[in-house]
Amino acid sequence: MDRCVCLLSCCLHILGYVNTFSNNNKKKDPTFEWHPDEDTDGDDDNYTLSQWLNLNSFVARLFASGVIAYENFPLWQLRKGLEDDDLAAEAKGAAACCCSSAEAADNNRVAVACEWIIRAGPALLRLCLLDRQDLDEALRGSARVGDLFRGGCPGFNLERWVFWKKRLEELRSTVGAGVVSSVEEAIESMRTSAVVLVGN
Repeated sequence: MDRCVCLLSCCLHILGYVNTFSNNNKKKDPTFEWHPDEDTDGDDDNYTLSQWLNLNSFVARLFASGVIAYENFPLWQLRKGLEDDDLAAEAKGAAACCCSSAEAADNNRVAVACEWIIRAGPALLRLCLLDRQDLDEALRGSARVGDLFRGGCPGFNLERWVFWKKRLEELRSTVGAGVVSSVEEAIESMRTSAVVLVGN
């Protein structure tokens, strides 16, 4: 998949599409479309769990390589996987036959959050270190924090980065067996991201 990202990045450079789409530039980009009139926050309803994980893995690699600069998408996935407690509450209240699918979705959201950290850790940490406070109301709403990160500031910031790391360490013992290695790899990626940034 890294070769695909590299190839796409080269093609977009040639076509002049590098970073044409960001939070402040609401143009169509050949790699990602965003429609401001739609009320979504990276909704995954139209994908299987596996497809959603693969899509996020690819987009995280594009984000890390600088091909796209749309900051909300990773933030939504990190919030859903590490800050929201919706699915855990649903799983507890669900009937036994439905519980496994809710738990699978919950585990997948954690896996998606991990994939973002694994594939784009240094880029995410760089944004957290910038700690932008100039978010307008619309951006503050879309970059809001989840229920588990009470009192935190919206957007990328170091406090949120620390929370994500702590949350991953908590989840290490509660996620499904298939997600444990992703959680471990994400924790390690968070440790090494600072080293990577210092080296750049």
